[in-house]
Amino acid sequence: MRTRLTALVVLGLILLVYKVNGQTTFRNPIITGMNPDPSICRVNDDYYLVTSTFEYFPGLPIYQSKDLVHWKLIGYTLSRPSQNPLMGCESSTGGQYAPTIRYHDSTFYVTCTNYGGQGSQGAFYVTATSPTGPWSDPHWVGDWNMDASLMFENDSMYYHSPNNADGFDSFLLGIINPETGTFYTPLEKIAEGLGGVAPEGPHMYKINDYYYLMSAEGGTGYNHSEVIQRSNSPWGPYEASPINPIISHRDDPDNPFQATGHADLLETPDGWWLVCLGIRPKGSNYHHLGRETFLAPVTWNEDGWPKVGTDGIIQEEYPVPNLPQHIWEEDSIRDYFDSTSLRLVWNFVRNPHAADWSLTARPGFLRLNGSTISFKQKDSPAFICRRQAAFNIVASTKISFTPTASNEEAGLVVRGNDKNHYDFLITMFGGERAIMLRKYLQDEVVELKYKKIPEDDIILRISATELQYRFWIQQEGKTAELIGSALTKDLSTEVIGGFTGVFIGMYASGNGTENVNPADFYWFDYEEDPLLPYPWAEGPKETQNNMETPYIISATSPSYDQAKIVWNNISNETGYLIERYGDTQFDSIGYNIANDTVFTDSSLSGSTMYMYRVTGKNAAGYSYPSVSASVLTLPVPGPYLGTPAQIPGKIEAEKYDIGGNTISYFDIDAGNSGGQYRTDDVDIETCSDTGGGYNVGWISDGEWMTYTVDVNDEISTLDVRIASINTGGKLKIIFDGIELDTISIPNTSGWQQWQTVSLSDITVEPGENKLLRLEVVKGGFNINWISFQNATAIDENRVKPRQFKLNNNFPNPFNPETTISYELPYKSYVTLKIYDTLGRLVTTLVNGEKSAGKHFIQWNASNFSSGMYFCCLHADSFTETKKLISLR
Repeated sequence: MRTRLTALVVLGLILLVYKVNGQTTFRNPIITGMNPDPSICRVNDDYYLVTSTFEYFPGLPIYQSKDLVHWKLIGYTLSRPSQNPLMGCESSTGGQYAPTIRYHDSTFYVTCTNYGGQGSQGAFYVTATSPTGPWSDPHWVGDWNMDASLMFENDSMYYHSPNNADGFDSFLLGIINPETGTFYTPLEKIAEGLGGVAPEGPHMYKINDYYYLMSAEGGTGYNHSEVIQRSNSPWGPYEASPINPIISHRDDPDNPFQATGHADLLETPDGWWLVCLGIRPKGSNYHHLGRETFLAPVTWNEDGWPKVGTDGIIQEEYPVPNLPQHIWEEDSIRDYFDSTSLRLVWNFVRNPHAADWSLTARPGFLRLNGSTISFKQKDSPAFICRRQAAFNIVASTKISFTPTASNEEAGLVVRGNDKNHYDFLITMFGGERAIMLRKYLQDEVVELKYKKIPEDDIILRISATELQYRFWIQQEGKTAELIGSALTKDLSTEVIGGFTGVFIGMYASGNGTENVNPADFYWFDYEEDPLLPYPWAEGPKETQNNMETPYIISATSPSYDQAKIVWNNISNETGYLIERYGDTQFDSIGYNIANDTVFTDSSLSGSTMYMYRVTGKNAAGYSYPSVSASVLTLPVPGPYLGTPAQIPGKIEAEKYDIGGNTISYFDIDAGNSGGQYRTDDVDIETCSDTGGGYNVGWISDGEWMTYTVDVNDEISTLDVRIASINTGGKLKIIFDGIELDTISIPNTSGWQQWQTVSLSDITVEPGENKLLRLEVVKGGFNINWISFQNATAIDENRVKPRQFKLNNNFPNPFNPETTISYELPYKSYVTLKIYDTLGRLVTTLVNGEKSAGKHFIQWNASNFSSGMYFCCLHADSFTETKKLISLR
């Protein structure tokens, strides 16, 4: 009989299992929380696995198992700053990428690439005779190829990686001296990718008479997959498997696991198995735990080609491998900090400063000395954290901290990356000790709440579900009081980008000035699927003058110059005082009569943070004031990113004006159903049309969007790029209040089957700051873009550029500029668009110079952050994409 699903805490990893008279099945993922790019090796009856860590330190955790199901964290490959330079690396896209672990001749080898850390030289490998170390300093290989891997065969150490020089569209192989890191046989191209975007993560295996080259394609998002090819020689030529991909969930959108790929194969006494990464999106395709490690059996067909199962789909549950079961000792929920070293689960952001933390300054406590550093620098703040490894968790700490100024703060932080985190901290507010809940999203404070707290030590507690965090304070012996909540999706990769997941931990900072007093943490609890052993409550109902303390239900901005506050109605009041925080204190801005619990504050500035509180009043005096709530007013209506679109030219549908619902657009349902690109109510999703990017979808009758444009020449024709599975859709085109025409939308046979619909014989006169309005008469279609042309004829003899490559004078990665060269047999309008890893367009370059029959476009990346970018070359109907790495 199947028992309830239980949580087994193994050094901070929750491995979910069914217990049926002894375990007979296991559930995926096998290692939860941020553990991407898994690589595995076997040594006798033990299995060792390593995953990526990016900007977190120590780097590249080593996990051990004896049965492939239960895993124990036993150490880190890179535990010294000399091995793992991370200072200055970009948040969530810099640092350690995609390691590989192999064992040969009594020695463990781990290879990886460090992107962006000061002092890094790119690709390297380290060695050890024990998986727990000590591990050697890096043997720098001398290039920046990412996702490098090793194979020991033919008395040689083969080193293979994607080929940076051609935008990662092929693979390189060389033979390396394991003692020195120098090449016996230099790197040479051995195979092409198999057609998917961004071939990466290659591993090579000698199996029977073939050399198999397995790699990931499709990018690390929802189109991720794993493919394989083989040859009789490691140097090729290679043939692709006829049953590729061997893993992919891209055609199974309802599967609870997505983005599966980046795999490693392993032979065991029970046959072949595979580990890979995947994600568990929640709430309409948002994942915030990061990419996790999955396990699946591998089958081989009669022609010698592998696949996961029969369909390439990773299942939630499999029979356990036929190996002796080995369950590791559980770790305790509470860390009392009673050792002179931290538990292995704890991490830092980049290389920590020794003066920022101590386990001995006050024995039995973790002490954090808030330094000048915060998350705003590419440095290491006083932040000790651990992976969030399950959706339903409680993280708590008891803290002793007395700030002396408003810049000093200490407490708990839920971190997505440097620009996106939730801060639950003790600080000074209005000259008094207070708890602060600060939501820092997209590099801005979007909400602040304060509440006065007593001078005593206090417990800070964060509970989490799949969709929400809740923040509590608690005095020992009393019930916990809820201070506020936040959405998990706002820290998801789909919203903030990058390659990492959420970490939770203890933090202290002086924000430019060192804290006068340290923050001492008595203990830290981390509990998954909690049984709620605490006295949970909404908090005591404080009363004063026979009135309960009101609380603010919502604080919103209906327009750029207004804030709307709604609160609960309390008893025994005769009215409400509404206050807004000024430079140093709360000031009265209004008074509502009894039972009136809505107030609109007007004549405000756009894109500005305002803070409010509400107090009840009666003949006896005032109630306690509510917990304060913050409002970020909407931007002043105007063109997206502040610059009108330029036509003749193309306008991407998702770049409608800013200003909010009913001002710059009208959308009938709340929220972005596609969850991409922007966070207001227009529904935007990733687009698979030529050129990628995004499209507006879920379009309904009566909806509209506006675009501020500069018309630089007389317009005579326009094209609209649409997709639909319906007939009867109609879109009205309006310029400065004048209707140009209404377009009938055809059935294109798919929501991502794109077709261009044109209008001719229209007239739009030149002028600045004109207002284009796309008004939906009948919905049921998607829009990618709308393009305007003048009367100049378009050359229909469109030919693909013969070359598109990086200038050989600049390596990939490059610093700080590179040149894209290509050949065109005719005069053409060419653009080069640069996108970040989230698919956001960051710059556009047009019409490069020509010399000796070749065209050139130079991209100066000196003002860009370090990290990965995609370069898309557009020439008429042709588009080609390359991946680039930028280092500053």
